[in-house]
Amino acid sequence: MSDNTILIGIDPGSTGAIAVYYPKQGVLVEKIDTETIGSLWEQVDSLIGDGWDGVARFCVIENVGQAHPGNAVGTATTFARHCGRLEMAVLAAGIPFELVRPKKWMDDVVPDRPRGVKDKKARKRYIYEAMCCRFPDTKVFVYNSDALAILAYLMDKKGVS
Repeated sequence: MSDNTILIGIDPGSTGAIAVYYPKQGVLVEKIDTETIGSLWEQVDSLIGDGWDGVARFCVIENVGQAHPGNAVGTATTFARHCGRLEMAVLAAGIPFELVRPKKWMDDVVPDRPRGVKDKKARKRYIYEAMCCRFPDTKVFVYNSDALAILAYLMDKKGVS
């Protein structure tokens, strides 16, 4: 991997975010704009699209696009569309990407996190605190900490510190 590769981590959740590592510039993280397909495209394009032609880019998107027992059909359908739109935007920007299950990036980045459905708030807090330490110059919030952790997973995988 080139030292000039832009790395992107995307948490497509309902309060998801896009975290981008720009070589020599640092990390930027934004809440995903889900207002319209157009606004999502404009956000992806401005962060990692046209202005970066000729620069190597790679993305990891959290693979959470399936329904679970007890999910409302409408909610699951809306979420699946949202995940598809994110993948489309990244593909349209010409960026190769990989889908990674939450367990994979969590096991690599925060292996000692609290586990279990009952511990979701504790797990989110743990990830938030770990990302505050990992990215001290970035404004970390609970809503964007998963995207930053996915980015950290990709940075570790690509050997970027």
